Amino acid sequence: MPTAISKWKTHLGQQGLKATSVTYTYGPVSSWRYGRSLGVDVTTPPKKCTYNCIYCQLGPTKTQVTSPEEIQGAMPLSDEIILEVEETLSRLDRGTVDVLTFSGTGEPTLNPKIGSIVSRIRGTAQDLPIVLLTNASLLPNEAIRKGVLEFDIVTAKFDAGDEDTFKRINRPSKGAFKLHEIKDAIKKLSEEMKGMLALEVMLLRGPRGLTNVKGLPKRALIDGILDISPDLVQLYTPWRPAPVSAVRPVSTKALRGFGAA
Repeated sequence: MPTAISKWKTHLGQQGLKATSVTYTYGPVSSWRYGRSLGVDVTTPPKKCTYNCIYCQLGPTKTQVTSPEEIQGAMPLSDEIILEVEETLSRLDRGTVDVLTFSGTGEPTLNPKIGSIVSRIRGTAQDLPIVLLTNASLLPNEAIRKGVLEFDIVTAKFDAGDEDTFKRINRPSKGAFKLHEIKDAIKKLSEEMKGMLALEVMLLRGPRGLTNVKGLPKRALIDGILDISPDLVQLYTPWRPAPVSAVRPVSTKALRGFGAA
C-alpha cells in the first residue's frame, strides 16, 4: 500500500516501566523510541485514564474518566513534580539521559497543569528534548491541546481508523469520545506544533476475530495515518501479558510489512 509517511519504525516488544524510590520520576530507562529516557509521572497511581485498552501493560484502568475535572483533586501538586524533576536532573550525569518523557500511570493530559509544568522545567532540562506519550483522547479540548504545544515531541496513540475497532481495542469511556474528532485534533496539533509529531500504533490480534492488520480495519487505519501525516509512525505489538488474555502479537511479517506497498 502506498504511503506518504516519512519514516515507519517497528518494535517487536513493549518497554516496561521501572519504578524508582521517588514519586514522580523513574529511570532513566532504555526506550526503543527515544534512547535513554527519564520518565515523569504527572498522574500517579492508581491508574487514571480515559481508555481501558485491551493490551495495556499497566493492567485495567482503575479510574476511568472523561475529563480532568472529574479527578482534579486526585492530581499531584505541580510544585512537587517540578521540584522532584529538578532534583533528579541535578543528581544525574546528563550524559546518561537523552530525553525527558511525560507518561506514567495512565493518561498524562488528565493533569490540567501539564503545559505549565513543562514550561517551568524547561530551563532545568536545558537541551534535553521533552516528550509526551498520550492517547490523544483529550486533544479535541483546545485548552489541553494548547498545553501540549509546550512539548518538543508528541507521541500520540492511534490504533484504529474506524469507530468499531477503536471501541474494541481502546475501550474509551462510554459516549465520551469519537474517533473522527480525535483524529482531526491530532491533525490540528501537527499543524500547530513546532516540534515533532509521532503516531504510536499498536498492531494486534484479539478476541472474536479482532485485528487491525487485515481487511477494512487495516485499510481504515492506514488511511487515518496518511490523513494525519505525522513526522514519524512507530509500529509495535504486545508481547507482555495483557488485561484481556486473548490479545496476541502480530507476526513479524505483518509488523514489518504493515506500511509497505
